[in-house]
Amino acid sequence: MIAFIIRRLVILPVIILGVTLITYAMFSLLSPAEQLAAYVSSPTQLHGGTAAVERLIHTYGLDRPIWERYLNWLDNIFHGKLGWSTYANMWVSQAIAAYFPATLELAIYSFIPVIIVGIWLGVLSAVKQNTIIDHLTR
Repeated sequence: MIAFIIRRLVILPVIILGVTLITYAMFSLLSPAEQLAAYVSSPTQLHGGTAAVERLIHTYGLDRPIWERYLNWLDNIFHGKLGWSTYANMWVSQAIAAYFPATLELAIYSFIPVIIVGIWLGVLSAVKQNTIIDHLTR
């Protein structure tokens, strides 16, 4: 069992790298102008026509080769630079830090009743084996 877990843990980085590479490649199938839509928070930033679009494409590096952009993105991920959130209007790492306490609180408060009800239903199923309650809780 330990050997199985170790094999899975060894292959995990390869799988994660493959998934990110495929996802990044699929995103790169879009034209640079279409990719720019993911970076721009409001259409007013594109005011100025094609010159503004070309300037932003160059600013965000969408005119560079895909392998260079992917390696830059991977380097940023490993250094904790997750990018800018246009939704929260702050760095993604700051948004995660700001919203994490509320998320943790919500997870804990929802986890407690689930555990209580789950244990209660598990005991009830064990006591009343092969009844309707046992079959409904499976």
